[in-house]
Amino acid sequence: MKTDDELLYDSIIEEANQRLLNALTQLKEARQIHKAFMALGKELSSGADRNVLLGIICEAVESLFPKAYYLVQLLEGSDARSVAWRFKGPLHTGVHTRIHLTKSSAKKTGITADQIGASIIKLHEEVPHLFHETQHAIHVPLVSERQLFGAIQVEAPEGVGLGDDDEMLLISLANQMALALRNQRLLEETRYLKEYM
Repeated sequence: MKTDDELLYDSIIEEANQRLLNALTQLKEARQIHKAFMALGKELSSGADRNVLLGIICEAVESLFPKAYYLVQLLEGSDARSVAWRFKGPLHTGVHTRIHLTKSSAKKTGITADQIGASIIKLHEEVPHLFHETQHAIHVPLVSERQLFGAIQVEAPEGVGLGDDDEMLLISLANQMALALRNQRLLEETRYLKEYM
């Protein structure tokens, strides 16, 4: 039988091991986000189309949430009248044609009334479930400088857990992706102005 000191020592070692595992997991997640951001930046600088950008974002979501379903949507063009999209999982019919936002996320991110008024955007009181038979949903709009570029929705099928840490991870990814997409739009606008000056 172990003494109190030995039990205390075992407890300290177990806690230290758990902290190391948590730190390693966070490091891997940060690396995945950085990798996606760098890949997206490379494609944006070469003028890649939305399908290539969608692929990069989906690859990042897939690597961070391998067992979850997801829907990634990007608004097309400066008028934002259509949506490019890609998904994994049993998606409800027709939900991919609109960007689904919660009223609270629209308010927090400062999305303009013009954008919210667009027929392509649908507001909800709570995070909607866009996939069949899921238990938990996380939704993050792709917003930078009050401009909406799209959205990422991740949902957990039965047996897959999603928690607050996952939500923070998705927010971090979305912030980086939105920044890259905003930079692309600024680059496109600069090129357009140069052509007509």
